[in-house]
Amino acid sequence: MALNETGLSASNLVRFLPDRAFQLGQAGTSGMSLVQKIGGWVLWFVGAIGSIVKNLHAWEDLNSNQWLAAGATAGLYAIEYGSAGGLTTESGNIIVTETGTPSYSAYGLLANSPSINNTITPQTITTNPKPNFTLQSGILLTESSNTAPTGPSYGLVTEAGTANYPSYNFQVATPSQTVTVIDTGSNTRVGDVVYIETQVSVGGGTIQGVYPIASVIDANTYTINVSYYATSETTNGGTLPTFTSFANTGSITVNYPNHGYTGGETVVYVVQTVVGGVDIFGSYTVSSIVDANNYKIIAQNQAAFAQTATMNFGNVLNLYYLNLGPAGLTTGYGLGGYGYGGYGIGQPSGSSRTGTAITATDWSLDNYGQLLIASPYGGPIYYWQPNGPSQTALIFNNAPIVNNGTFVAMPQRQIVAYGSTFNGILDPLLIRWCDVGNPNVWNASSVNQAGSYRIPEGSLIVAAFQTPQQALFWTDESVWSMQYIGAPLVYSFNKIGSGVGAISQKSIGVLNNVIFWMSPSQFNMLSPNGISNIPCTVWDVVFQNLNTAYTANIRCATNSLFNEVTWYYPSNSSTTGENDSYVKYNINSQTWDYGFSTPTLNVGRTAWIDQSVLGSPIGAGTDTYIYQHEIGNDAASGSTTVALTPSFETGYFALTEGDNMVFIDQMWPDMKWTDYGQTNSASLQITFYGTNYPGDTPTTYGPYTVTQSTEYISTRIRNRLLAFSVSSSDLGSFWRLGNLRYRYQPDGKY
Repeated sequence: MALNETGLSASNLVRFLPDRAFQLGQAGTSGMSLVQKIGGWVLWFVGAIGSIVKNLHAWEDLNSNQWLAAGATAGLYAIEYGSAGGLTTESGNIIVTETGTPSYSAYGLLANSPSINNTITPQTITTNPKPNFTLQSGILLTESSNTAPTGPSYGLVTEAGTANYPSYNFQVATPSQTVTVIDTGSNTRVGDVVYIETQVSVGGGTIQGVYPIASVIDANTYTINVSYYATSETTNGGTLPTFTSFANTGSITVNYPNHGYTGGETVVYVVQTVVGGVDIFGSYTVSSIVDANNYKIIAQNQAAFAQTATMNFGNVLNLYYLNLGPAGLTTGYGLGGYGYGGYGIGQPSGSSRTGTAITATDWSLDNYGQLLIASPYGGPIYYWQPNGPSQTALIFNNAPIVNNGTFVAMPQRQIVAYGSTFNGILDPLLIRWCDVGNPNVWNASSVNQAGSYRIPEGSLIVAAFQTPQQALFWTDESVWSMQYIGAPLVYSFNKIGSGVGAISQKSIGVLNNVIFWMSPSQFNMLSPNGISNIPCTVWDVVFQNLNTAYTANIRCATNSLFNEVTWYYPSNSSTTGENDSYVKYNINSQTWDYGFSTPTLNVGRTAWIDQSVLGSPIGAGTDTYIYQHEIGNDAASGSTTVALTPSFETGYFALTEGDNMVFIDQMWPDMKWTDYGQTNSASLQITFYGTNYPGDTPTTYGPYTVTQSTEYISTRIRNRLLAFSVSSSDLGSFWRLGNLRYRYQPDGKY
């Protein structure tokens, strides 16, 4: 501790400002910095989001309007920033005018997003486990059971049993590609999407995947378009896969009409089925073909007994993604089936629609031109157009339905998804990207630049980041670069580092073209010289006090105003797992400091963006409010302004060598007491700690209250080692440490 005489041993809510000698590059000044009070923050949007904000993204649309997207655990919002008096209230929007000029218009973009001031119209996302069905009269499938299975959570929506299940019917006639779905009470509209998770054999082909609602006939009936032409209208031709096991063997026979598989192909089952004591779920290879309706797979374990079971108990499992924008004219002559609806006038499709609650654990946010691109962790890819035809976000129909993260790659503006899928089963190492300039094309061909790549090592892609020169992917083990090289390969992938994986999806930031990130036990950076470890002088404060059960909440926050990189993290004292502490690195002076929440002020941030079209940095607090930083000298706690309580304590200075004692009778404060042009108003408390041996309990002198008018402090300190602390708790003040001096004289031996 006595060797830390030029540094700090404790800190909170302070920062380092390089001194003049350091700024001029004078020799011997490396690491010399002045300690000052950190900048304050104010409430950016007056309403609480209502759930923890996991990501923020700022962008500007084609009409020069500024937007902030907020992805929260229970909602997705777009907040428009405007000028006071320039906005009008629309249905489903909230206009909030502050004192002064800023005003905001908040839009809830997804299902059951808790409304801000109870006025936001969200999009509904709902899940419906569908009963099984049989084919009747050659073209009609109708339910024969109302059994409702229970199942796991799927990203945004939690599958839960409900009291009533609508009837669910297919109609398909050769040679049409249109399937009519009769779903009593479905209330779908054009613009909605249905994701049919389970494979369903209908009309000689398989229905599975994402299907836009092609047309709406009435409140109970809609159509989808499939990729094949119906080849048959066979009675009872619509079924789900049925598995038959045999005792003491892993060979499973699968009955699936008109399966069309050949030996060696991969089949995927997205719903778990237990047969003969064996779990059937995920990807399997077709081991042999029995006939046109039966094939075999090999299970991982041998079955304990013979049994036959149908996937999902014979129930078709669907997810509905419903757009809750204004009801359009979706029925009527020429809009739906022939003869449905009033001639030429149409009818609005449905009114009140509700869905299950959003349970997103994280969000990826970016903009594709003026479109907002949003993807919940483990969910589909949404898009939303400011001032577009839909007030709510819609999914890209042909994009992968489950993804751990997304971003927009440069220079060709392609949406990249990682931890993605081809078949509904998430592959944690799979990367997919859309065609250049076309986010609706994801399947590679000779005439587009869509594609995919699977990282060959590690267990999952933890994070990805678009840097100025390339895209980077962090697995749990290594770092990979992705660079655009054009058709036909489109991107090249190279491993650039090992043993430096990221600790969380949002633990990465870029500042001055250098990439910084936090690993499970160290900090790293990627500069033009390659990957290197950043020595951390407060390593024990972070990694020995990190709540490792909630590392996914760690957030990297860059602040280009002060050349700082901050990591917010949950400490062992965080009972909820939300961030309550931070560690900060100044890239110029290469100095570290840290801070933590107090009973009166929570400093944790759950999402962050650096300077943007919205001005200085913006962060989301654990209280679900959104704040703008580096404004003023006080803090906002919700709608209340509170004083910041900055403090720091130095290491021990050796006043003399050997066993000589030193007597100090005066200390001269040297501070900057206020911001430029303001009244000198800061009031500080300075406390001294004297001891004779490192590790002894020090004697405390003070605290002494000092202001700009304090010429000196009278002290009577007799020790060999000395440290001091500085703190403040007054509203509106600013201070910066200068060169404190003291008057001393030798005072005998110890």
